[in-house]
Amino acid sequence: MNIFAAGLESGAVKSSVPPDLDALTFGQDLFSFLLEHTPDQVYFKDRQGRFLRASRAVAEYMNVANPDDLIGKSDFDFWSEQTAREASADEQRIIETGQPMIGKIEKLIYPNGRITWDYTTKLPLRDSKGQIIGICGINKDFTAIKEIEDALAEERNRLRVTTAELEAKNAQLEADREFAVASPMPTPESAVGGTYCELGCHEIKPKYASPKSRATGQGAHLKESTAQVHLK
Repeated sequence: MNIFAAGLESGAVKSSVPPDLDALTFGQDLFSFLLEHTPDQVYFKDRQGRFLRASRAVAEYMNVANPDDLIGKSDFDFWSEQTAREASADEQRIIETGQPMIGKIEKLIYPNGRITWDYTTKLPLRDSKGQIIGICGINKDFTAIKEIEDALAEERNRLRVTTAELEAKNAQLEADREFAVASPMPTPESAVGGTYCELGCHEIKPKYASPKSRATGQGAHLKESTAQVHLK
């Protein structure tokens, strides 16, 4: 099974091959260079979900020393049951339908509970006859970006709550202001000896008489005293 055969048979590839290398060897060298140095996680799996080949980035992401140690193993050997089942379901759907899965944000849970995120694309892997023999996957570590997105979402939610609280307080202040405008406080003139209906229309009796009323009272008392003197 050679997944590079179709590409290597093209005239463009053959004309670019150094004279001391055959096309197949040259293609394998290029592919090996890509898998060794690309920062992306590139891998190939058979129809049962077992690794056929993987880049060094995949091995590092799975805490495996050598990419060759992945060959023959599946996601069930490295991830939690939940993560492995979800990945397997995606891959079986691709194999059955022939439709790729482009740009899925995957939540990956390790057996110890650690969580990371990947931006994942998976394609049906076909042989030279066009038969689907597995899948090809390309993953990018999305963990740092996801953490930033979550932090921003949390901040937006906090701002929404704070904004709602401020709007409620402003509404209450406006209501209090309107009530104060509609219900003015009584003046001293209206309060002395008068009534204040805003307080329930109860009579308000002054503790101290006004200067005018004191003068009137004193005059009446003087007249009464004078009358009593004449009677004597």
